Amino acid sequence: MPQSQRFLNGADPTSRSGRRRGRNLAGEVRAALLEDFILSGLVEPGDYLPSEAELCRRYDVSRITVRAALAGLNEAGYIRSQQGRGSLVVGTPEVLSSGLSQLASVETYAASQGKKVSTQDLVISDIRLDKASATALGLRTGAPAVEVRRVKLLGGKRIGWIVDIVPVEVASRELLEARFDGSALDVLARLPEMGDIYSDCTLVAVALSEEIAGKLGVDPGSPAMLMDEITYSGAGEPINLSKAYMLNKYFNFVLRRRLSQG
Repeated sequence: MPQSQRFLNGADPTSRSGRRRGRNLAGEVRAALLEDFILSGLVEPGDYLPSEAELCRRYDVSRITVRAALAGLNEAGYIRSQQGRGSLVVGTPEVLSSGLSQLASVETYAASQGKKVSTQDLVISDIRLDKASATALGLRTGAPAVEVRRVKLLGGKRIGWIVDIVPVEVASRELLEARFDGSALDVLARLPEMGDIYSDCTLVAVALSEEIAGKLGVDPGSPAMLMDEITYSGAGEPINLSKAYMLNKYFNFVLRRRLSQG
């Protein structure tokens, strides 16, 4: 009998039915499933999660909500749905999944999946804007700015190279050095004067240059996704220019599309 079924027939921890009032019920159930069964090691790779009916009773939610939560785990690579058998746990994948409609740092969406990314080769320095960067930020060529360069790691593996450029009128080097904890975006988002920040992002498939491939420890020409992004304050002022090169095998970007009825 799968370990999860033995567990449910035995000492079942307190039900989390209190979560049902949350804004994103399926997301909360997904997080509970991840915490209770997979990250805890309660259900090991090769075993099955409890049935949908059992999960409905455990979390006091509808079958639609449970199926949405399981679909999220399947999409992220934690489980594999098998027709007529249930949801097979396949382990904790070294892949980060993110929707493209939400502005969030790598740290934020990694944490939402029970993972932690770290920073290496961090350099924060004062620079003068070149013409391309100045144009993107709506400033004059040569205007002072702060550049933040670093490698991101997941499970000790280099997964991305990120460069942020922040005008000094938005944040000084001293402020970024004091508050930086992996993400320039998170530092800026916590500044009260920024308001509700948003961004325009272009996602491009690229072959890595020799320089960036060297920083990530892969061969030149390796496939990656470039997130070329300008972030704006709530007032519409450019506050950050970011280029993030993400190795394809560690990222799964998802965009929900709806059929137009017009």
